[in-house]
Amino acid sequence: MTNVQDHDVAGQDVASPALLIVLPQGLNVSGVTLWGVRLANELSARGWRCGLLLHGEPAGQERLELPIAREVRVFDHPELPAAGGAMCDAEVLHGVYAQAADAMWAGGPVIVSANLHGEVYGAAAALTRSHGVRLVGWQHSDIAYDTRVLSHYAEALHAVVAVSQTIEQRLLSVIPAHSDRVVRVPYGIEIPEAKARSPIAKRPLRLVYTGRLEHSQKRVLALPAMSRLLDERGVEHELVLVGDGPAREDVERELERTPSARMVGACEPIGVQKWLRWADALALGSRYEGLSISMLEALAAGCPVLLTRTASGASEAIEDGVSGLIAEVAPEADEQAAAAALADTVVRYLKHGEAALSASARQVAAERYGVRSHVDRVERMLAETVREPARVWPSDRPVGFAAGGGSVPSDAAERLEQALARLVRMGVAMERVAIHGAGAHTTACVEVIQRHGVAMIVDDDRGRWGSRIAGMSIVSPTEAIEKGVHAIVVSSHLHEKSIASAWGERAAGVAVHCLYQSEIQAA
Repeated sequence: MTNVQDHDVAGQDVASPALLIVLPQGLNVSGVTLWGVRLANELSARGWRCGLLLHGEPAGQERLELPIAREVRVFDHPELPAAGGAMCDAEVLHGVYAQAADAMWAGGPVIVSANLHGEVYGAAAALTRSHGVRLVGWQHSDIAYDTRVLSHYAEALHAVVAVSQTIEQRLLSVIPAHSDRVVRVPYGIEIPEAKARSPIAKRPLRLVYTGRLEHSQKRVLALPAMSRLLDERGVEHELVLVGDGPAREDVERELERTPSARMVGACEPIGVQKWLRWADALALGSRYEGLSISMLEALAAGCPVLLTRTASGASEAIEDGVSGLIAEVAPEADEQAAAAALADTVVRYLKHGEAALSASARQVAAERYGVRSHVDRVERMLAETVREPARVWPSDRPVGFAAGGGSVPSDAAERLEQALARLVRMGVAMERVAIHGAGAHTTACVEVIQRHGVAMIVDDDRGRWGSRIAGMSIVSPTEAIEKGVHAIVVSSHLHEKSIASAWGERAAGVAVHCLYQSEIQAA
């Protein structure tokens, strides 16, 4: 990878517009990270002035060595926390972002591509006031949080980009006043040369997973469980998990009792391609996606995809029995249900015939998701953005997402009070109750939590473990279980469903209480 200090913009047109892509999880294992780097490289090859603003990687995750073109300007800020953790508020981020915007400006408009986190959008919205930047937003995943962020900042956005048709329709229904700015731009990937695989009949079936090792979205522990079920059925196979993420240690523990599976850790793109050429099929157990980069890369490599059904993305790229096979299991289902459905789908794959699926997978990728088509669409959107007058975030509204009420409903404290009071009436001791969530929602409700004497705060972010909120310790889910927690109250509005579902996979007998949907009892 080219070093940060080696990047310059020598010889570029000083009056040309510039694109600054914010990657608030640094260079971690993530489809969004790969998309951002590749887009910057491709656009710079077409003469655009491009920059990447990098936060630090999530705690416990290694930085990938990704190829970044010399023409791309890199602003590396490892001191900035990653999205998903204890993110700085927008006012703090604004100063760092402003320096990057100043450096990118060369007489033409600076377009900022915000991604993944509300405070990133808030800092970019502040730049519309201070630096006159144009702001574009992307919804990469089909989740309520992303939709809420984009609708919150819609006034300042020149374009609201959906990566799938499902997301596009949802955005059109949520921000009808700004429907003219909603545009669908599917991801694009390189299409490698076709490579023949040896017949499965002469060896074990080869399955691979590539991507983040994570619970709430990727439901990654379903994959080792699937492997064990295949062993029980006498299906000879090898499963290789390629990636990194917050569930890495949990995966390692599961693999100790999964003889046909192993993990190789994070790989650079060339390494991922090697594993996709090796594999007969990609296994993907996600609860939700936008348009999975891992899925598209597998299709391009002629590696059919065996995946659980999601509302968005999968059905647009995968036609069951043509370019892959879809396991019929509900997104909210636990890992065991997903594992059973995936194991059934593997058996169906062996009966189906891999050659036809492989050829169809490559054809779908080439016809719908080539990188050239993707960059063409992005370039048209950016050109239109440059032609438009600047949009400015209203001066009387806070720039921060949390400060502006974007993520915390007005009745959050009241709902939490009712939930904790109900637990008291049920006779549950508060030292056996934990609040899951160390973000803005919990901060807004901290007085209620303290008044009831809740013992601990649980969070999935490793970077928060060991710290405190108003004197209450922040611990990992594993530590909470070890301490004998009996009940979890989910302190989140936008991530409530995925947090509750993940607890259903962690421990039997732990009751999970939600504030905004029906109470869920862990199996």
